[in-house]
Amino acid sequence: MSPDQFGRFYRFIFYICRDHGRRNIQMSVAVAAWRLVLLGRFRLLDRWCTFAAASSALVVTQDLWRQVLDFSRTVHEDLSNYDTAGSWAVLLDEFVEEMR
Repeated sequence: MSPDQFGRFYRFIFYICRDHGRRNIQMSVAVAAWRLVLLGRFRLLDRWCTFAAASSALVVTQDLWRQVLDFSRTVHEDLSNYDTAGSWAVLLDEFVEEMR
């Protein structure tokens, strides 16, 4: 599957995970989905899922959902190229801070 095809698939997963009439998905549902769809594609997956599940966030917005894929594709495993001045979601900023 090409990166573009996977990106479309990943975005679709967000829509099918939402409860009817909701704009966001529950954090527990998002974590379960991430564990399935990002397996083998995100080296920090286990640490990210553990962190996200333990966070105080109850839901995942579409923006955060999309940023997690971008993060998994662009940020090195050692987080050395993470730009703290970038426009990442707060939860991703907190994850990087926790990991450093």
